[in-house]
Amino acid sequence: MDTVITIRAIDRYDEAHFRVIRALFRDRGATRADIWDDVNGADVREDSAEADLFKLLIHDLSMGHVLRQIRATNDQGQFLARRTRRTRVRKSTLESAFEDTKPYELTALGAQFVTYVLNETVPRIGGK
Repeated sequence: MDTVITIRAIDRYDEAHFRVIRALFRDRGATRADIWDDVNGADVREDSAEADLFKLLIHDLSMGHVLRQIRATNDQGQFLARRTRRTRVRKSTLESAFEDTKPYELTALGAQFVTYVLNETVPRIGGK
């Protein structure tokens, strides 16, 4: 089953997705700002096509269960609920596509995906 899921992921994602995966593979805990610097690095406006595409890449990989924000777990691997702080302060702007406070990681499925691509697909392509 792992191979079937991984093959579907290869078909679903393109080179831009793979660059994001590579950035997290190299640096677990990277924020979106860190990932952007690794993938593109250019300063762009929040309302630019580049920012929108980057948000779409993060969304696609999050919804595909390839990456997620790092969260605390208990001994059984269950995610712990976050305590919310209610604040009355209103921000004048929305969170940046390139925010630099929330670390991301590859999920277990994402790690299997990387392992499959590196160990199964690449040798076959290189060896023809």
